[in-house]
Amino acid sequence: MNDVIHYLGEATLVWSALLVFYALAFRRSDDWRARRRFLLLAFALGWGIPLLPSIGLGGTVAVPRLPADLLGYVIPAVQPASAAATTDSTAYAVWDLALLAWLVGVVVGSISAAYRLAIHLRPAAKTSETFRGFRVVRSSLVRSPYAAFGRIYLPERLAPDLERTALLHEAAHLRAGHPYERLLLQLATIGLWFHPLVWLYARLLGEVQEYEADAAVTRDIDPKVYGRQLLRATQSPTLVPALFSSPLKKRIAMLTQQTTPRRFGPARWTVFVAVLGFLVAACTTESLGEDVLPTAEARVFTIPQLHQEETAPRPLNKEYPTFLHGFYGQVRYPASERNMGRVGTIAAEVRLSAAGEILDVKTAVVGGPELAGPDKIVVVGYSDRLNDSAVELVTTQASEGLDDEVERAIRSIGNFKPATENGVPVPAVLQFEVKFMLEN
Repeated sequence: MNDVIHYLGEATLVWSALLVFYALAFRRSDDWRARRRFLLLAFALGWGIPLLPSIGLGGTVAVPRLPADLLGYVIPAVQPASAAATTDSTAYAVWDLALLAWLVGVVVGSISAAYRLAIHLRPAAKTSETFRGFRVVRSSLVRSPYAAFGRIYLPERLAPDLERTALLHEAAHLRAGHPYERLLLQLATIGLWFHPLVWLYARLLGEVQEYEADAAVTRDIDPKVYGRQLLRATQSPTLVPALFSSPLKKRIAMLTQQTTPRRFGPARWTVFVAVLGFLVAACTTESLGEDVLPTAEARVFTIPQLHQEETAPRPLNKEYPTFLHGFYGQVRYPASERNMGRVGTIAAEVRLSAAGEILDVKTAVVGGPELAGPDKIVVVGYSDRLNDSAVELVTTQASEGLDDEVERAIRSIGNFKPATENGVPVPAVLQFEVKFMLEN
């Protein structure tokens, strides 16, 4: 779960910095296409830049494991009583409640989106009417013109001049692919409903799309005439102003002011590249190593030291007085491996920062359980199907999920109180083996 929080923190940094740059670089620009593309690029970079440590530099965020980590976090909260015997289920942790709230928000958002989708599709009866290559759907269910799924939706009764304006406006949206962009942002707001920047990007993108469609309409209609039509539409008692949405004042000002579009010049590109370089460095510095960020020498701890030394790192979770308590409280013999009779020994190395955060977890398959060394943790599984022919020793070519379980259990412990040396927090490396064995 720490990986998820780390990833969202870096994404927030990228979105915030690029949003500030957007506000400064485009504050007087009416190049709406460039503004729209920049917003989409900035939003995509917010998702992509935090992935760089694990993709390009072998870093510590382990983003490709995020789905597995999230699933491993959900399962303990919903596992049956037989599987929960190895964990403490007396109370939900704060993160369990947070995850539940997130899931509720996603479900509510999905239901709301599905309902709105049904409203869009319901009036989409077969019709032969088209406008500039796009099908036109008229329905009493439509209270204001809009475009979706390659169609233009109109109310059944609309003044002729407003109807032509609406057709031009919605056709501009469809030509530019605006509905599909809004759909992507809508999905993002469902998944990250709690994140204000996601909603802000969606709102800004919607405004810029309206400006861009307005600019397209003015190629066929005089801007002043179009501005008066916007005012007429908003004063209609029956027409819901979806096409003529806010900010109306800014849109009319844009229509009536004769300005020359300001392009994204070389100076702005230079600043943008500099900001992008800073964000990439900020999100990947942690994986660049001690050559870039010198740190104190890491202390190495084995199983006896983790259990006995007062200076050893200890879980922040008060339920676990030592690392061993935490690991045994989280690890489970995977049911699939237990049922197949698979056993083995996994070597693990855990790197902790001086702040006690888990930086990296490396696992390697040593072989069968008889190869376990003295510094080992024993995980015993029970199977009534166990016999000599059923046991399949784990090899380096086929770990079959035991090493994944070791990493999942370690990360599930959470952060640690850092290791200390002469009273000063220092990085730590935990080295041990986990022996998986079966008994009847």
